[in-house]
Amino acid sequence: LTQSLWRELRSNFSLAFWDDWMREPSRTRNRSCIRPEVSRTYTFGAIGSSGGIFYAQYLQPMVLNEEVVDWSTQDVEYLKQDAYDTYLQRVIENAKIIESGKLTKRAIKRMEEEDG
Repeated sequence: LTQSLWRELRSNFSLAFWDDWMREPSRTRNRSCIRPEVSRTYTFGAIGSSGGIFYAQYLQPMVLNEEVVDWSTQDVEYLKQDAYDTYLQRVIENAKIIESGKLTKRAIKRMEEEDG
């Protein structure tokens, strides 16, 4: 987050669900953020702005990355709009169609194993 962007946003910054607030079109103004492939965020407990409503189910199982990545040496050109759109289109076109009623933990595990 740059200092100039913080100046723009700080007066109305949301303390609850700030990540949803940041994605609203009135804030993004057709801008996007290239974020690292390895998350640098860390959820440290159920107590927070969301009140912990989904912590145990979704957030607690996540672990913090332990590998150091020097992002200044990484090629992130593929994350720029045109290249990423092409990549995402290819992923969507090759995606497996799965009926939600047939989606079980066992089926998910089998698909993950197939994708290797």
